[in-house]
Amino acid sequence: MPKVTFEPTHQTFEGKMGESILDVALRNNVSMQHACGGFSACSTCQVEVISGENSLSPMEKMEKERLEGAFTTTYLSRLSCQAKLLGDVIVKIVNPE
Repeated sequence: MPKVTFEPTHQTFEGKMGESILDVALRNNVSMQHACGGFSACSTCQVEVISGENSLSPMEKMEKERLEGAFTTTYLSRLSCQAKLLGDVIVKIVNPE
């Protein structure tokens, strides 16, 4: 099972293949904003991928458009509601609750 490590809290949790980073966070009470409920209608669940970029599903057009409209993005940014697990990743939470 893939693992997600959340920084800066150093918490690591197992996820299921194809499950979103946000789903793993919510199931394990990780503090992360998600104003739209995980439907890619905002960018509050943004994370920066520190390690394991290739262990996530490819970014689709809708996610890319949301990130382009966000104020604080980098080339490492992903929406946790859209990034699906294919393997182990380490992410930094951009907007904790």
